Amino acid sequence: MGAVTTMNDPVAPRTVSVAEAAHIIGISTWLYYERVKTNEVPFIKIGRRIRVPLVKLERFLEAS
Repeated sequence: MGAVTTMNDPVAPRTVSVAEAAHIIGISTWLYYERVKTNEVPFIKIGRRIRVPLVKLERFLEAS
């Protein structure tokens, strides 16, 4: 997937889907959504869509 390693690429997406974020940190998509409900993982809401900013995901992984 390699999304986390492309932060300095100006054309790389700045957010990923919940499924992609779950894959990056090694948990199921269902579990990521469960952690979103309790604010235990980084996410933003855009309308009804949930996205995960890569910068916040990297910080989350570094702090863990």
